[in-house]
Amino acid sequence: MQREFDLVIAGAGLVGAALALGAARTGLRIGVVERMPAPRGLAEDPRGLALNHRSVAVLETLGVWPSLAAHACPIHDIVVTQRGHFGSLVLSRDDLGMPALGHVCPADRLQQALLERLVTTPGISLCWETSLETSRVDGARRQITVRREGHTEEWHTALLIGADGTESTVRTLAGIDAARADFAQVALVCNLYVAQPQPFTAFERFTSAGPQALLPLGGRRYVMVRCARADEAAALQRLSDTDYLADAQRRFGYRMGSFSRPGPRRPWPLQRLRASSLMGARILLMGNAATTVHPNAAQGLNLGLRDVAAALAWLEDLQAQGGDPGAAANLESLAARRLPDHQAIARLTDGLATAFASPLPGAAPVLALGLAGLQACAPLRRAMLNRLVAGHTT
Repeated sequence: MQREFDLVIAGAGLVGAALALGAARTGLRIGVVERMPAPRGLAEDPRGLALNHRSVAVLETLGVWPSLAAHACPIHDIVVTQRGHFGSLVLSRDDLGMPALGHVCPADRLQQALLERLVTTPGISLCWETSLETSRVDGARRQITVRREGHTEEWHTALLIGADGTESTVRTLAGIDAARADFAQVALVCNLYVAQPQPFTAFERFTSAGPQALLPLGGRRYVMVRCARADEAAALQRLSDTDYLADAQRRFGYRMGSFSRPGPRRPWPLQRLRASSLMGARILLMGNAATTVHPNAAQGLNLGLRDVAAALAWLEDLQAQGGDPGAAANLESLAARRLPDHQAIARLTDGLATAFASPLPGAAPVLALGLAGLQACAPLRRAMLNRLVAGHTT
């Protein structure tokens, strides 16, 4: 069987699904391939995704935010501390004059909202349990061989987009190199309850073993993300709920009272990845397929959704001009616009991961002074918030 598309998107995750929904509005023929089976109901995902102001705007444009708003908790303040040192950095919505710095949205709810819209949107062919096997340029098209339901099909598209995560098949088939490094950390995620909630406030506490974040879901319920050294993570997973909460409480303190009622824990090994290029011959990489970052500043998904926003604006311009989205000059233009954002976020998250885990004598007090300096300097705080929260890339 041979099928013709304008865009083929590998990956029906959050970034790939968002891109497909937006691109379908332009009238393009969209094919989406996903190697995983279709989810049934809510996914078992305890994560709370911190969506900044610009990401929420993207979801509003796609029409999925109204169904999510009731499940999302606004963030008015972000409190950053360092274990063993006095002082804190408080990033507030007042610094930018915004109603909220962002929202914490349950990951399972966001996935469900995107997929429900994806399967009902005209112009999108969504294929689950489908893998890419070969890919090559054939004139003004890219020929793709996919395997689904025990047989192969030949697809043709003007542009193949890799939104298929850190282990991107698209990137591999295109021969785009990627630099990798292991943070030697694992993020352990669970939901829990606190005795003394601070409404609409998110916390990030840096320690030598990795950061610990508490993200509000509303009321007394929070998502706790604990980054631990890889050699400690397995032992932490084996702890009873009581012992796990006691360990987390020692690291975080009692600012929010006692922790209780933990949900299931899920581990995510942490690594960084930098693709050598965001594009290839009729290939575009987005999100984690292009740049995978440490979660310490909650920037991974926000970076991917900025990729989506930029790509959709670019596609609209090309449609108006009758341009070819797979043409090298057009891809180079988009990649050049997106690369500085990817580089800046990679530097920031790598720097935080390295600095706060530094074993060098005297490093911790210097970092504590840095947090205090940011707290004392409103222009620097606003500059940081414009990057992390407002999503400004310049």
